[in-house]
Amino acid sequence: PTVPTIVSVGTAFSSTAAPTATLPATHATNDILILCLQQSNESNVAITGYTQLGPQNGIGAAATAGSTKLSIFWKRDGGSEAAPTIPDTGDHTYGVMFAVRGCPTSGDPFCIGGQSWKFTASTTGTSDAGTTVMDNCLVVSIFAHAIDSATAQGSSPTNASLTSVTEQFDGATTDGT
Repeated sequence: PTVPTIVSVGTAFSSTAAPTATLPATHATNDILILCLQQSNESNVAITGYTQLGPQNGIGAAATAGSTKLSIFWKRDGGSEAAPTIPDTGDHTYGVMFAVRGCPTSGDPFCIGGQSWKFTASTTGTSDAGTTVMDNCLVVSIFAHAIDSATAQGSSPTNASLTSVTEQFDGATTDGT
């Protein structure tokens, strides 16, 4: 297969109530839409029409400084998509969506999923070391943090095992804790 590519990353959205999601500007039929949500380790989220990707684990006491929970969802673009409705998760909800093109056009497009957790404050993140099951896979690492800042928090991503590493999005919010 050809290598899937991220064709568009949407505008981040955030709210201390129910946020208004924004679709990536570029997306087409059979693209895979990925929705990433970060919150202050409060309620689990369900998004109508989207499939949860991995668990919704969090760290820290709900709605307190230093707490975070990352929730990721996906769906295959049907050709005329509307932005999903995101519920109020409590303290705050921050999110972004991106579109991936070149995936298989039926079934579950994911070959591997993994996660790593860091339970103490840190200025670094390390992805789970996984193995792809075939050549020409797109590897995506998604991180959530609990830093109360409106400035980007990631920099200089590297991975000696990959032929190239490109940062697609780096954002943050001061909404809530």
